[in-house]
Amino acid sequence: MSPTHSLFCITLVSGFPTLERHPIDKYSTHPANLNNIPFLPESLFCHIKTDILGMMVPWLHVGMCFSTFCWHNEDHYAYSIDYMHWGETRTWYGVPASDAVKFEDTMRKAVPELFEQQPDLLFHLSTMLSPERLVANGVKVVALDQRPGQLVVTFPQAYHAGFNQGVSLRSYKSLDPHTIVHRLTNITHLAGSSTLQKPSILHRLTGAITVWNAFSATKTIERIQSFRMTN
Repeated sequence: MSPTHSLFCITLVSGFPTLERHPIDKYSTHPANLNNIPFLPESLFCHIKTDILGMMVPWLHVGMCFSTFCWHNEDHYAYSIDYMHWGETRTWYGVPASDAVKFEDTMRKAVPELFEQQPDLLFHLSTMLSPERLVANGVKVVALDQRPGQLVVTFPQAYHAGFNQGVSLRSYKSLDPHTIVHRLTNITHLAGSSTLQKPSILHRLTGAITVWNAFSATKTIERIQSFRMTN
C-alpha cells in the first residue's frame, strides 16, 4: 500500500483561502482556517518565528484508494487537527496515551528484527500492525470514519494510523493545549452555530482520537468546502 502524499501548503497550494492569494476573502483571516491557528493570541505556537512544517504551516494531504498512514504519534506529544475538504471516507485507528507503552512493547515483539535494524522505527511512519492483533495483545484501540466537513483531533502521545477509502483532500497540523482549551472546546462559538455535533463519549473517554462535524450548519464551512485550490 502506498502512503498518503503531502504538500507544503503555503509554498505550493492550500486547501483554505490565504491572504496572499485571496486578500479580500474574509475566510482568509477566519480563526478556524488552519493556516491561522498558530497565530491566534492564545496559541503557544505564535512565539515560534520560523515556518516549521506541520506546526506553523499545515500539510495538504492527498489520499488515494487504500493509501495508508502508519502508526505514529505527534512530535513533542502535541495534539493534531485534520480537516477533510472533500473526498471519500478516511478510516482512523487510535491508541490512547494510557496504552502507549503497551502498544510499543507489542510492536517490538511483533517485528523484533525491524527494531534491531532501526531502534527508532516508530518515528519513521513506516510500520503497520493490524488493530485486531493489537487488541489481541491487550492494547486498547478505537476507530472512527472521517468524512468531508469533519475535523479529527488526536490527543498527546496517542498513537494513530489508518487508511483512505478513496481519493480525498485534507489539511493537517499540530495543535498546542491552549488552542484546544480556548478554541476547539468552544468551536460552536467560532462558527456561530448552535447545531455542532459534539465528540462521541467513546472517543472522548479514551483520549485517543475524536471527531467533530465541524461547522456543519454554517455558511463558514459551506464556503470553505466549496473553495478550490489555485496555483
